[in-house]
Amino acid sequence: MTRLTPTLAPGSSGSPPTSCAATTATRCGAVGRRGDAIAWVRERGFGRRWIFDPRTSRILAQAEMIFGPPSTDENGVPPETAFRESAYLQTGIEVFRFGPSGG
Repeated sequence: MTRLTPTLAPGSSGSPPTSCAATTATRCGAVGRRGDAIAWVRERGFGRRWIFDPRTSRILAQAEMIFGPPSTDENGVPPETAFRESAYLQTGIEVFRFGPSGG
């Protein structure tokens, strides 16, 4: 199991949390929508970030990120680089019915 290290998201202030691996800040998602972000950063600088609408709590985007060293140094990229990102444009439930139709 990977040990998660609490850090502050860039742009936030204060001290890193000591009992929680999540950090929060306001961020833009994959299509530019602003929301509240929660990020988990692993020891090697890789992690995940989820962005939620602050009014509805619906997920707007999620990304696998390179947050900082040593991963930024090893991959030659700046901090906060997304290497896989998804935007959630709508949500819903589809119902599929199989078998003979009642008619």
